[in-house]
Amino acid sequence: MKKKNNTILLDMDIVACPRPRVTRYATFYPKGYTNFKEEYAIKLNKLNIKQIPQPIPIEMNIEFYIKIPRSFSKKKKVEMEGTYVVKRPDIDNYIKSVLDGLNEIMFEDDSQVVKITATKKYINDDTGHFRISWKELR
Repeated sequence: MKKKNNTILLDMDIVACPRPRVTRYATFYPKGYTNFKEEYAIKLNKLNIKQIPQPIPIEMNIEFYIKIPRSFSKKKKVEMEGTYVVKRPDIDNYIKSVLDGLNEIMFEDDSQVVKITATKKYINDDTGHFRISWKELR
């Protein structure tokens, strides 16, 4: 977990935002996603990010580094390092997880984000991580 200027690097596996589960009595997200959001919020709060006021539009760049599956051979892990991940979950679900966590911490609402660039690549590491960069557009 590092913060440098307008860039954050979080050493944790990203969890894609799933569809909410709906029952007769309640609507909820699965436990794995809820746990991710709690851990993500704790890490973000430790970084003391200054909130960007409402009318200011934001441009973001998000890089997701997904750990290579354990089932891959050593040779395949070496080959896959740094290549793009073209499997599920979809990148838009990863983006939603990141933006939802930044609501009321970095900005009042993620509607302030008007431009976004994102990539997801494999990393041969024990834990995945993701990097968030942003700038205000004035």
